[in-house]
This record gives sequence, structure tokens and C-alpha cells, in this order.
Amino acid sequence: MAPDEVFLGDRCPVTSVYQRFYEFQYHPTDCNIRIEVLPEDRLLFVSKIIFKSKFSDLKASIPVACAVPRTTTLMCSFTP
Repeated sequence: MAPDEVFLGDRCPVTSVYQRFYEFQYHPTDCNIRIEVLPEDRLLFVSKIIFKSKFSDLKASIPVACAVPRTTTLMCSFTP
């Protein structure tokens, strides 16, 4: 799959391309990312990775979520 066929949420394209993975780097309020407050002062970020083929009508989505402490700066990742 090419980087221009993959999106975070409905509209946010890949921001960086690496040999084995793609990166999406966006503010939590972008890309229709849903934020939930969890017990024990944690946040849950919920979104989806969307695949839209350039060569057919094929589409697919993968739900993604990341729970983090409210007071920490962390990177969340998904590696298939």
C-alpha cells in the first residue's frame, strides 16, 4: 500500500514515510480523534487508520487507540 492510500481518520494523510512503517503526527484535536478521560488521570485517544485503494474501490479501516497518563508526553504507534 502506498502512503497516499492511507489516512488517520477520514482526511489526515501520512506525515512521514520510513522503510517499514508510516507515521501520522497530528495534534489530538485533528483528524476526528476522539479523546476520553479514563480513571486514574489517564486519557484515551481513539481513531482509525483508513485504506483507500487508488486502483480499485477497495477500502478498509483498522481501529486504533492509545491510553496515556494525562501529565506525560508520549508517542503512540501501531506496527502491524
